[in-house]
Amino acid sequence: FIQEMNKDGELVNWTIALVGKEELGPHHERTLGGQLVTMLKRGRSAEHKDRYSIKTLISPRDQAIDLSEEEWKAALALTQRTWRGDKDRNQQANPPAEPHGSQIRRVLGDGSSEHGVSPRRDRGLLLLYLIDPDASGHPELKGADPVLAWAISFPASTSTRTVSNAAYMGNNVLWEELNGWVD
Repeated sequence: FIQEMNKDGELVNWTIALVGKEELGPHHERTLGGQLVTMLKRGRSAEHKDRYSIKTLISPRDQAIDLSEEEWKAALALTQRTWRGDKDRNQQANPPAEPHGSQIRRVLGDGSSEHGVSPRRDRGLLLLYLIDPDASGHPELKGADPVLAWAISFPASTSTRTVSNAAYMGNNVLWEELNGWVD
C-alpha cells in the first residue's frame, strides 16, 4: 500500500513517535532506542490462549502528535461540526475539546481552506507503544518483557490507486511463515 501511494508522492515522509505515559512510577519505565519511556497500561478485553487482545491501542490525541497549530484547529473545528452528541455512538454530551482521529486524517488529506491548511498526504505517522505486561492482570505475564505494539495513521488520500487486501493484510500465521516463530 505504502509503495503504491509513494508513486503519487504520498507517504514518502514519516513521523515516528514513541508514546508513553507520564504518571506511572520508575518500575514501569524502559529504554527503547536510547529513549526512556513509561509503559502504557492496557488490560485484556477478552481471554484467548494464543494472543493478548486489548480494546483500543491508540487515542485521537496520539494521532495529533505531529499536527501544526493550524492543522489541530482545523481538525477540531471539523470534529465539532460533525459531532452530534449521539450516545449510541459513544459520543459525549458536550462538544469535543480535542479533534477525533478521522477528522485529523481528513484535514491532513484534504486540507482546510477555512483555516489556511494545505493537504499533506506525503507524511504518514508510525506510533510505537510499550505495553506493561504487569498491568495486564494476567499472572503468566507478570515480570515478562514489555510488548511493543504499533499503529499507523495515514492521511486521507485522493489517489485512485488500488491495492488488493492480500497485498498488505496478514496475521501472526503469515508472520510466522515469513519470519519463523520468535519466542
